[in-house]
Amino acid sequence: MGVINLTPDSFWKGSRIPSSGAPSRALEMVEEGAVFIDVGAESTRPGAAPLDHQTEWNRLAEPLGEIIKALEGGDAKVSVDTYHASTAQKAMAMGADLINDPSGLLGDGEMLMTCAPLGFPFLVNHAVWPPATMMENPLESSLVVETVSKELALKRSLLIRFGIKPSDVLVDPGIGFGKKQSANITLLENLESIKEACQGARLVVGVSRKSLIGHLTNGAVEERLR
Repeated sequence: MGVINLTPDSFWKGSRIPSSGAPSRALEMVEEGAVFIDVGAESTRPGAAPLDHQTEWNRLAEPLGEIIKALEGGDAKVSVDTYHASTAQKAMAMGADLINDPSGLLGDGEMLMTCAPLGFPFLVNHAVWPPATMMENPLESSLVVETVSKELALKRSLLIRFGIKPSDVLVDPGIGFGKKQSANITLLENLESIKEACQGARLVVGVSRKSLIGHLTNGAVEERLR
C-alpha cells in the first residue's frame, strides 16, 4: 500500500505530496509494486489536532479525482483515509475503491450508520482515539492482543451486520495508534491470532517509518526503509 498524504503535518515529510504531484506519484507507486494507493488529507499521528470535514474535502477532492483517473484501467485500487462519513460518501461516489477509517468507527460517529449500509469496502483500524490524546494512556503489552482482537472482531461484525460483505471488510491492528512500543511488538508477534479472532479477515499492517522501527533499529526517520 502506497501512502499519499495531502497534508502539511504528516509525521514523515517525504510522504507529503503536493496536490499537483499526486497522480504521478501514484503511478510511480504502482510501478514500485503498490496494490493500493491510500490517499489522506488529515494527519492522525499521535498528538494531531482534528480537522473538519470541509477542510479535509477541500484538500482531497481534486487530487483524488486525478489519481482515480490516472489509475483507471489498471489493477491498483484507491483507498481513502478518513473518519468523516461525508468524505467517505463523496470519495466513493467519485470512484474510490475502499474506505480506510483510522479511528475504527470512533471518528464522527456517523460512519457505521451512513456508509456501511451503502456496502462500501472498508478497512477498520484499531486506535485509542482521538489522536490528540492517544498516547496519554497507551495500551500495555499484556492486554493489547486481547483488546485489539475483541474490538476489531466486534467492529467487523457490526460492519457486516449493517451491510458490508464479509470479503469487503479488512482489519488493521493499528501499530502506533495508542500503544506502547512493547505492545506494538506484541501485536506483530500475534498477527495470526488477531486474524483468527476476525474469522480470517484480510489483515493490513502499517509500520513504514513509524517510531517502532526507530525504536528497534535506532534509525532516523529517513533511514527506516533501509
